[in-house]
Amino acid sequence: MLTGFRYRLSLTDEQAERCAEYGDICRAVWNTALDQRRQAVQRWQRGYDQLFCGYHLQATQLAETKTEETWLRAAPSHILQQTLKDLDRACRDHGTFGVRWRGKGRWKPSFRFPDPKQITVERLGRRWGHLKLPKLGWVRFRWSRAPKGAVRSATVSRDGEHWYVSLLCEDGEHTPGEHAVPDAAVGIDRGVAVAVATSDGDLFDRTLQTPKEHERERRLRRKFKLACLNAARRTGTRIVEVDPAYTSQTCNPCGHVAPENRESQSVFRCTSCGHTAHADVNAAQNTLSRGWTGSLSG
Repeated sequence: MLTGFRYRLSLTDEQAERCAEYGDICRAVWNTALDQRRQAVQRWQRGYDQLFCGYHLQATQLAETKTEETWLRAAPSHILQQTLKDLDRACRDHGTFGVRWRGKGRWKPSFRFPDPKQITVERLGRRWGHLKLPKLGWVRFRWSRAPKGAVRSATVSRDGEHWYVSLLCEDGEHTPGEHAVPDAAVGIDRGVAVAVATSDGDLFDRTLQTPKEHERERRLRRKFKLACLNAARRTGTRIVEVDPAYTSQTCNPCGHVAPENRESQSVFRCTSCGHTAHADVNAAQNTLSRGWTGSLSG
């Protein structure tokens, strides 16, 4: 099973300049290759004989151009090949004219090192580690947690003012074919009377916090969400997003829909069958019913 581990890098000025340069080169390769593909499609649509413009042709042309163009030599060959592979996948998924250009002000610089033999990760202490990447050398990063498994690739990207590395690791585990309890499910509703309600009747309300407490809770919730998603893959759990329309006005037992069913923010009382429940719990039960139906039909 492949799992990603993201860390904040601590680059030297020289390394930061190189990363910015690599990002610009990858963006130029993407845009040039995309333009080449679009021109090939247009020539084919006009009836001209044209060799198929795919990854293998463009990778060959890139290798030939790299020997002539000095600016291309600055970047490692593997990250340029990965850019072409990403473009090839995007064109197959969305169509050549459905893929967007990478504008300098819109695109976040990113490039991937795919060869695990060229990637070395070591821990320096309790808070710091470093990894060796082609042409960048040893790069320090914040050791927030230990990567688990064998490193398969490393992706360097910039988000705002900082650079990060994402290590893709193979831990040797496999996603089970089905959940241990395949009939178990729970619906979740972002309520009005309370912050979150579940179809089991659990209510989770907001509490007053200081700004620092709120920021700490945000970080912990993010870690908890990632942990839950990671448990979704390791246990075979499926997360289904459903349309929330009218879940707060629909009676879960009988299906009657009416605005009058929502007697107040916290009270649901069906005007047809008389069913009474906490309004947000009833909405969560409707969410569960829709998600379960959608899961079975999918």
